[in-house]
Amino acid sequence: MCAEDGSRYSECACTPSSGGAGGSANDAGNGGSGGTGAVGAGGIGGSGGIGGTGGVGGSGASGGTGGQGGSGGLAGAAGIGGTGSGGTGGVSGSGGGGGTSSCGVYNLGYKVVDAEYSKALDRIVTISAGPDTLHIFNPATKTEVTVPLILPPLAVSVGPNGAQAAVGYDGYLSLVDLTTGTIQKTLGVTAETGDILLAGNGFAYVFPEWDQWVKVHSIDLNTGAETLTQSIYAKAHVALDPSGLYFYSADPLSLGTIEKWEIQYGAAQYLYDNITKGFKACNDIWMSETGDRIFSRCGNVFKSSAVKADDMTYNGSLGIKVRHVSHSAAAHKVYAIGDSSLGTSDLDVHVFEDTFLAEQPVIPLPCFKDSPVVTSSHGRFVFPSSTGSEVFVIVEGDALGAPGAFGFAKL
Repeated sequence: MCAEDGSRYSECACTPSSGGAGGSANDAGNGGSGGTGAVGAGGIGGSGGIGGTGGVGGSGASGGTGGQGGSGGLAGAAGIGGTGSGGTGGVSGSGGGGGTSSCGVYNLGYKVVDAEYSKALDRIVTISAGPDTLHIFNPATKTEVTVPLILPPLAVSVGPNGAQAAVGYDGYLSLVDLTTGTIQKTLGVTAETGDILLAGNGFAYVFPEWDQWVKVHSIDLNTGAETLTQSIYAKAHVALDPSGLYFYSADPLSLGTIEKWEIQYGAAQYLYDNITKGFKACNDIWMSETGDRIFSRCGNVFKSSAVKADDMTYNGSLGIKVRHVSHSAAAHKVYAIGDSSLGTSDLDVHVFEDTFLAEQPVIPLPCFKDSPVVTSSHGRFVFPSSTGSEVFVIVEGDALGAPGAFGFAKL
């Protein structure tokens, strides 16, 4: 996605065009010169590499048109147009135009703390601090509605209907209407939020960031009443079962277990775990859109079932460690971003078909240009559109460019 024609771009190494007899450009190298046109048109100059100069367009044959200048490399100079020579009764050729180069990432201009997707609205919902804001981003137009928040946000959860979000802070939570871009109410919570879940049952659930064994905080959104139930380990991450009757949690302890909780009556109630099943979750999980699978940070995949004997049993592996996973039932695809802290590159989006989890070709992420510096893009969140026809990624640029610079890419 470095070239303006929309072609993909991986790790900031554009594929150069070549002239009639032009050489290929290397990083920081110059594009090859275009050859002389066989039928009066000059060859096209080679594209400049990163920081390089575009190739010189070839000279046109008598009466022909000068070759087109090579495309400029990233942060490099545009190619020099070729010159044509006039023939008898012919018209002198014109010089080729200098090319331009751009990356395929839209710079958001703020650091994304957390992100979720509303398939009902086809909007990416992100939170950022300094200023403290919830962003409702339209990937089709690259525009957003912003909602000022009361404190630095720590986590966000989009409800099952896609029209509301809950934002967790230190000691509070806010309920946000995503259709109007307004805060509906703010309630107190006796914890600093590590993760939050808006379940669509009139409750939000807050999972503490600090300490060791802690309580699940169940907040009645109508009355503000807070109920503390059973123990869960701090820094647990959770995922809602699409039925709305349960959620699953992944604890950060070395056993890497998954636990199931019932919420059909409001306050969370612990049911059971998969400690005897033998496969770890690595402290983060995501549900399939169809609700029959649980994907884990370890790459292990588990069944989700109302039958206890089948619930949370091993169901295959993605073969990589992941930091974010999304499933599109419409496209029959699972999309995953690798977790570089666990040894898997985050420079690509991994794609799997959703029946047997067979891996498809990876999609390289486009480069990130935070002018004048161009760096690699590191995937942070991946979301398929509601129809499954498009895939959106929130990326972070290398620290060499602009520390904490985040952007949006459409694949």
